[in-house]
Amino acid sequence: MPNLFAKSQVFSFLASFFITFFLGLCVWSAFLYPDNIFGNIARQVHSIFFRASASGSLELKDFSPAKSEKQNEQNMEQNENEDNFIIGDENLGEYAGTGGIDPSLMLEQDLLDDIAERIDIIQQQIQEITKENQDIEDEQKIEEEPEEDLEENKEEPEEDAQTEEDNLEAEIRPSYSKILISEVQIGTEGDRKQEFIELYNPNDIEISLTDWYLRKKTKTGSDYSSFASGALFSGKNIFSKSYFLICREGYYSNGLCDIFTGQALSDDNSLALKNPNGEISDKLGFGEASDYELSPAQNPENGKTIGRKAISYRVEQDTDDNSADFEIQAPTPRAENITYVQLIAPVASASSGGGSPAPVIYPKILISESQIAPIGQRFFELYNPNDFDVDLTGWYIQRKTKTGDSWASFVSSTKFEGKTVSAKSYFLIASLDLNPDIDLDLTISDDNSFVLKDPSRDISDKLGFGLAQDFELNPVESPEENKSIGRKFLESRTEQDTDDNLSDFEIQEPTPRAENIKWQEPIAEEPPPVEETDITPPSVNFTLESAQNSLNFSINFTMEDILGVVTPSGIDSYIFRWQEEGGSWQEDSPVKVNEGPSFVNLIREFTEGQDEKTYYFQIKAKDTAGNESLWLPETPVSTKISISKKVLINEIQIDSIDGDGGTDDDWVELYNPNDFDVDLSQWSIQRSPESGTIYKKNFGVGQKISAKEYFLIVRNDAKQELLDIADMACSALQLSDNNTVYLVKNQEEIADSNDLDIVDKVGFGITAFSSETSPALTPPDGKSIVRKELGQDTDDNSHDFIISDTPTPKADNF
Repeated sequence: MPNLFAKSQVFSFLASFFITFFLGLCVWSAFLYPDNIFGNIARQVHSIFFRASASGSLELKDFSPAKSEKQNEQNMEQNENEDNFIIGDENLGEYAGTGGIDPSLMLEQDLLDDIAERIDIIQQQIQEITKENQDIEDEQKIEEEPEEDLEENKEEPEEDAQTEEDNLEAEIRPSYSKILISEVQIGTEGDRKQEFIELYNPNDIEISLTDWYLRKKTKTGSDYSSFASGALFSGKNIFSKSYFLICREGYYSNGLCDIFTGQALSDDNSLALKNPNGEISDKLGFGEASDYELSPAQNPENGKTIGRKAISYRVEQDTDDNSADFEIQAPTPRAENITYVQLIAPVASASSGGGSPAPVIYPKILISESQIAPIGQRFFELYNPNDFDVDLTGWYIQRKTKTGDSWASFVSSTKFEGKTVSAKSYFLIASLDLNPDIDLDLTISDDNSFVLKDPSRDISDKLGFGLAQDFELNPVESPEENKSIGRKFLESRTEQDTDDNLSDFEIQEPTPRAENIKWQEPIAEEPPPVEETDITPPSVNFTLESAQNSLNFSINFTMEDILGVVTPSGIDSYIFRWQEEGGSWQEDSPVKVNEGPSFVNLIREFTEGQDEKTYYFQIKAKDTAGNESLWLPETPVSTKISISKKVLINEIQIDSIDGDGGTDDDWVELYNPNDFDVDLSQWSIQRSPESGTIYKKNFGVGQKISAKEYFLIVRNDAKQELLDIADMACSALQLSDNNTVYLVKNQEEIADSNDLDIVDKVGFGITAFSSETSPALTPPDGKSIVRKELGQDTDDNSHDFIISDTPTPKADNF
């Protein structure tokens, strides 16, 4: 027979019925007796109604009590004016009978917390039992399925794939840096609202607290409940090495608070701070808490806190042992933790809401440095290691000698009236010459003891030196004249304080109102080294090309005063000289080098050169010590000027008469298109027939072609009229059809028709041995070939030359 209802559904129905019945009973009591404790709870919480879903989960809904809003306000005002009887957890046993704690003697907030906690437990148990029943039903269902259904299920791995995807998502969850629970205060007598939980970020980076949350567990609770939800932390950050304050609503110093919570704290609680992954970042249990790290810390006393021990500045102890890490402290919300010393008279302005005022705790001020002798330089220095300024009104210092029986006044409290020592700063007591904070002629001698006391007469710090009879653990040695005793200055930018004068203090260089400096024995002065004389002159190095294509060029050179066994003295001056090949040396005037550098890079512009001349250069350098070099380099550097020149073959004739005769009247005319004369004395004129055989004639010494002028070369057996106007005659110039004429800038026979020293060439006739691109026409008898335009050269003989009916040796072509 099939089941009409699943077991989980039956259980959910019974659980819902039980909860509804219990809640209805509470509401009914609240309506009949509105002024009792259940009436107050109903008005404040608006009742709690649960309904069971088909899956066994529980959801929270609200409904308003029958009383009017005005009546609620009147009742709440009446409750605020009544004297509430506060009962701590440690006294609950005195008011508990066989039925448990009397609700009329409990705080309403505590009742609400207890009810919510018990409902959470019931809800959790319902879900666990429902899950167990559902698992049993699933197993029964699987046993009843036919084998073919199981085979079909094997073919659908979707659930396994989803599981693998979930596992992958878990593996890539972000990691979060650790945040610590730093300090906790529970409400004080007379004001239960003075509660806070302080967090601390020990990391070197700022941390976002979005989606973080804080949970609380009571001594008798079986599970944690919310204390500060993730919604409160949304958008909040905690800076590096800084604090974050969670305050109870109504906390008097609300200017310090980062967020507020309506939840209350009590003795024997456990706290768990969780990151967005749900992982516990830190846990704290105190008193008889049921959950903690290794062992619980003690409950904080009234007006005090439990806080992590400060190892050094902004470094808090965390050994995962609450008992070892936490201690009773003076409340320091959003500030560095301070071990509790002693409560003093309360400050009225710090009170809140009709209870006893919160106590004032004086921060620690240190004795930092003192100098005894000479008398005119005596001083006594204090140091404020805190991150805030401290008012010294009411503070005082006492002194005891080696043989004294009691403490005597050293600096009275009237001297400190209205004085303040700034955060991380010094406070100086000395004579007026040292610009002190308190002007006072001090009495200090060897073997003295000093105590600095706050307005509550508690000792803030103590110093004993030499054979002093009072000190912290061990005395430090007495300072010698012109030295001081001062606290060691640490790398953390603060002063050492281990409550051991011998360990904390050392002999120092006096530094009133400044950072302490350890005394260093002066190093014995060594006799000044014997200064060695610089005897090495500067060196010279030229950078110059071996050939120049201009009459004007630059000569680069460097000078360096060489580093030897002594420091170089520096370059003082130099002399430049030059020589034309075959000529005498020409010296420049000495040139001064400014500032005496050890190395200098200079340029000499040379404008005295001539074409086709070789020149030599040297420098003599002197340093500031008077050392002068020889002429350097020993072998002079040289260069030759060779200007690129273009002299053209302008006109050629091979026969002067049309018909018989005139065959010896061969001549070649050159033209200089440049604006300067060109020396031809090292050049040659060469020709080749179509066979390529070379015939050569060298120009003579002193021969040149003037600028924009002609130079005529005639065959030596030509008619006299030609010889009379010729500049040079030669037998090699026996021209005929299909010849090539070469103008060469040396007197060597050309290697081939493309020799680089060929200045110009003209080939004429179809079978000429060589030509520029294409040969010109062969000149007919009585005529010549001549350039179309004077000075024009396109490197194409056939284009540049034409037949001229009237030859014009040494004259304009047209």
